Amino acid sequence: MRSVRLAVAWTFGLMVMLVAVFQLSTADSTQNSALSPVLWPQDFPFSYVLDQMETKPGQYVADVGCARGEFTIEIALRVGSRGIVLAEDISREAVSFVHDRAIEQKLWQIKPLLGTPTDPQLPTDSLDAVFMANAYAHMSNRGAMIRRIGKSLKQGGRMAMIDRLPRKLLAQEAKAAGLELYSLIPPQQTARTDFSFMIFTRR
Repeated sequence: MRSVRLAVAWTFGLMVMLVAVFQLSTADSTQNSALSPVLWPQDFPFSYVLDQMETKPGQYVADVGCARGEFTIEIALRVGSRGIVLAEDISREAVSFVHDRAIEQKLWQIKPLLGTPTDPQLPTDSLDAVFMANAYAHMSNRGAMIRRIGKSLKQGGRMAMIDRLPRKLLAQEAKAAGLELYSLIPPQQTARTDFSFMIFTRR
């Protein structure tokens, strides 16, 4: 009887250990997901996107869904020390990571910004441009987000959207947020890509 109780206790202890290991593994996976390498569409290089958006020194812009900040850094170099880049993400870890990168590279024009799933916390009627690269399709509340993004732009401000969602759907949701299609940009390197690059402007 004693041996049975010992076996049961040993089995229970082993199960507790396995559950703990699984929880730690899951937590690490969740924590690191925001900082996973970003899948960037190679047909739309950073410099190409910035050229098409006519990004200039001194502009006030935002990178929504900045993740590890690869594109944020490139935008910051383009707008220069007189510009401002809001590096927005809903992941506190991602925002902290980009903040550390900005300090390390002395890019003081990068301002980390923690958003929520329904509000990127961008200033109203202020931005020259907003960039969203491979981020919009992953948003849980796209309608609320794009409305807030639309309101953040100055009159005539532009939003660059590089995404895998159907173009018609992107255009419809942008229009509902008060944005109109300014330009559909072809890929730089090849005509075959899963991504679309669309520029919208605030009416």
